[in-house]
Amino acid sequence: MLWLHDGETLWAGDMNRIMGYGVLVIVFGGALGLVMPTPTPTPTPTPDPDAWTFCAAERSRCSFTGTQEVRYGANGTYTAPRTFTDGVDCTNAVFGDPLLGVNKHCDRRPVTTPPPDPTSPDPMGNNPPAGEPIPIAGKGYRQVLFDTFDTFNTAVWNDKLWYQTTNPAGTRYVKDGTLVLESRAVDNYFDVTVTTHNKRAFQHGYIECRSWFNGGPGATPACWTISQNWANGPSSCSNPSSLSAEIDIFEAQTSDSNYWSGNLHRHSGNHVLNCGTSSNVLGFADEPTGQVPDRWHTYAVEWTPTQVCWFFDNQARGCRATYDTFANNPQFILLWSAVLGSDGGWLADNYLGPTSPSVFKMETNWVRVWQK
Repeated sequence: MLWLHDGETLWAGDMNRIMGYGVLVIVFGGALGLVMPTPTPTPTPTPDPDAWTFCAAERSRCSFTGTQEVRYGANGTYTAPRTFTDGVDCTNAVFGDPLLGVNKHCDRRPVTTPPPDPTSPDPMGNNPPAGEPIPIAGKGYRQVLFDTFDTFNTAVWNDKLWYQTTNPAGTRYVKDGTLVLESRAVDNYFDVTVTTHNKRAFQHGYIECRSWFNGGPGATPACWTISQNWANGPSSCSNPSSLSAEIDIFEAQTSDSNYWSGNLHRHSGNHVLNCGTSSNVLGFADEPTGQVPDRWHTYAVEWTPTQVCWFFDNQARGCRATYDTFANNPQFILLWSAVLGSDGGWLADNYLGPTSPSVFKMETNWVRVWQK
């Protein structure tokens, strides 16, 4: 490459040297003119509407004092915000990997409490139809528990799992005749739970929960029961009635709009006391009556000495035989707004991620129990 000026040759090397001083070479009228280039204006940074501040690159420490929300990812794809105190390691091990094969980073911001998600009122109102539930009508049952949640009745319910701390403030409340449980990102998706442990326990009967929960990947809301003997201890492998017996009246996977399952577990506490464990799953990957999350449904079981049968909106869905741990082993009720985290659930897509809601909410309109 060469440039001509009045018959003289200006080699590219000279050109590069001249351009190194930030000038532009123009050939006009037989003369070489040098002018300064027009400076490029510095773009004005666009404010982040979510007020996120870069904190650390992947595999580094995101350091701060106090409590902050932190997200992890890159290129507009991030994990759902989580709350940490006095810093956190910016790694896949902590957050999961929202973007495979891409260098990620952590951003932080002050903790904000999101408004509750809107909920549709129960079309059945705040009370079930009068009389016996359809699945057990005429079978000789009598009602032994009926709570429509006009208040939170501490004579019936505990504000925690028996082995956990109390639910975070404001995550359990009663509103318009429903019990609301909220598992929030700002609380690291704490599993918000209420139970009848040591207040109400039942051996056999018909147990019914009228509940609503929102969809989105990451949660397993549930109405379930577990044996009080196991919760209170002591337990021994030689005494099946001291081991855990569990009935999942319903357990959902919020990533799937048509999925719920009913389950029986023989000694689901096997990780605590190794006595052998078994499960009998009644799963519905395609509930024939329609959408499960974001809708009110009535979930129920009839538990007899030999089996448990499930009902969805008063329609029979199947039965499973019980285990030896179910004999002489009364069970108490749990309402559970639970989040699985980055490791997901038994459905491959049910894990926390960029599209997960900041609040997983479970509402219950009533719980009732009938026995013979």
